[in-house]
Amino acid sequence: MQTILLVEDDTFIVDLITSILAARGYEVLVEDNAQTALATYERVASETLCIILDYSIPGMDASRFVSCVREVDDSAKVILSSGYPKSFIRTDFPLDSVFGFIAKPYEPQRLVAELERVAESA
Repeated sequence: MQTILLVEDDTFIVDLITSILAARGYEVLVEDNAQTALATYERVASETLCIILDYSIPGMDASRFVSCVREVDDSAKVILSSGYPKSFIRTDFPLDSVFGFIAKPYEPQRLVAELERVAESA
């Protein structure tokens, strides 16, 4: 079973992603803020396929969070997610620092396809 760390504070999104991914055999660990997510990632980095990171997660700027993750594992795969358009994100976040981007609302097929792309790159 592959593990996904979901860093998201919206319970509706958490429930949606967890159900989509659990149905496909993924184990989903959920954290609702940056600090606990980093602590969890430090503990499970070697077992984690990727991190799905909400752009506006409480506790830390998303760009700083990615930098902290890279200090733990410089090959970590982070998929940034946001309800903001990609063009908005690009103005203050280096999208080339993450593996991918997925827009909210999630399309289950798009989410699964992105995770398959992560798995293929491993």
